[in-house]
Amino acid sequence: MVINSETEPVWEKYITEDNLPTEDLKYLCSIIGLEATKKLMFNATGEKFSIHAHCNQQYKKTIYYR
Repeated sequence: MVINSETEPVWEKYITEDNLPTEDLKYLCSIIGLEATKKLMFNATGEKFSIHAHCNQQYKKTIYYR
């Protein structure tokens, strides 16, 4: 995905880690950083992301059965 900075609103420069609107975005920001979080806010609005509770089972099995 190519993200063009022209698609970002003028007011994006006022978004900081402290004034992100939800705890989910603050958590995401702590992992991937503010700039990447803002890119998701502008380019993935309305999208839902989920991480399956057992997404790492295969990796756990690999460690336990060595």
